[in-house]
Parts: sequence; structure tokens; C-alpha cells
Amino acid sequence: MRRLPEPALHLTAAALLLAASACANAAEPRFASPTAKAQYHVMVGEMAAQRRQPELAAQEFLKALEIHPDADLAMRAASLALSAKNEPLAFKAARRWQELAPDESDPREAVARLALRVGKRGEAIRQCEALNKAHAGGPGEGFRQVAQVLAQES
Repeated sequence: MRRLPEPALHLTAAALLLAASACANAAEPRFASPTAKAQYHVMVGEMAAQRRQPELAAQEFLKALEIHPDADLAMRAASLALSAKNEPLAFKAARRWQELAPDESDPREAVARLALRVGKRGEAIRQCEALNKAHAGGPGEGFRQVAQVLAQES
């Protein structure tokens, strides 16, 4: 293995120490507004998703959701957390999605499925009862929808 000349070795070591020091002292960026902070987290999340880091992307989207509530962003966070196989994170994102879109059945279905996966049976039952009750086609069609949701988890 070729060895660097001693002055180059010292310069390299000094540069590495300087870089490590800068990283250790780096503070979270300051933002001009809450909207700018939310946009930052969305941008970092999108970059993470493009780099095939779905768990990091979902976490960043959830940070953005703390500032700027958006049902589509919550749905994306849940989807990315699922693709990362992080079911507790997906459950958290799905719950946020449901809070932001309380009258839609898709987030309720997602919460019901994920509640089963993370062992929250009571929550799953509540979601399934609500799906059945709210179905426009009546209880029969609601029951069919619930059966389809549960069948996907067996």
C-alpha cells in the first residue's frame, strides 16, 4: 500500500478533524418561518425517498406534518413507512392521515390494518365498526368492506 508523504498526511488529518468538528457543532438550520421549516422537511423527505431511504423520508414528512397539516403528505409518510417495513411508524403516519381526512375510508382502512399489525386489536375493532357504520351502501356493504380489509391481513 502506498503511503502519503508526511506533510500530506498531516494536512489530511487536519482536514478530517476540522470537518468532524464542523459536523459536531452544526446546529439545526434556522428558518425564516414555520412554512420554510415544513418545506425543508418535505425537501429532505423527498431526497431521502429518491435515495431509497423510505424510513428517513417518512420521518421527515411527519416532522413537516407537525407544522403544516396535509392529508396527502400524511398518506405519503404512511406509504413510505410501510415500504420501510416500519409498522409502528406507518401506524403513526396513518393515524395522522386519518386525523386530517376523517371522512375518508382509505385512512381508516390503513389504521385498521396497521392496528392489527402492531397489536392494537381494540383500535382495529373501532376502525372496522366505523367503516361498517359509515359505508354509503349500508351495513351489508360496510361488512363486505371490513371483510376485505381483514382478509388482506390474514
